[in-house]
Amino acid sequence: MNRLCLRQSFWRHLRRSERLCSCSLSSDRFRIYTRKGDFGLSYNFAGQRLPKDHPIFEALGTNDELTSALGLAYQFCDETNNVQLTQKIEKVQCILQGIGSALATPRDETKSKKKL
Repeated sequence: MNRLCLRQSFWRHLRRSERLCSCSLSSDRFRIYTRKGDFGLSYNFAGQRLPKDHPIFEALGTNDELTSALGLAYQFCDETNNVQLTQKIEKVQCILQGIGSALATPRDETKSKKKL
């Protein structure tokens, strides 16, 4: 199969999965009400309250989306028996998991000062 056919087939799979998913990529979002209100803030891993538009949450979301897209690509490559590409995708996903972990866990200021 040439690259153009693979690319077209990949996007066809993606569109099909969007149709099957109950929560599409449209602007309609599920709403969860806790009756507490969040005042536009969210907690990070260390329990700090940060604004929801903080760059760390954007970076975490982008990393998650990339990992998810690679998971779909991995599945497609696995179905077509493309072993070399599945191995490469798996390595990239492992790296992205490490990046996500590093992003979610803030540096401990006391430890970084002691090293200096």
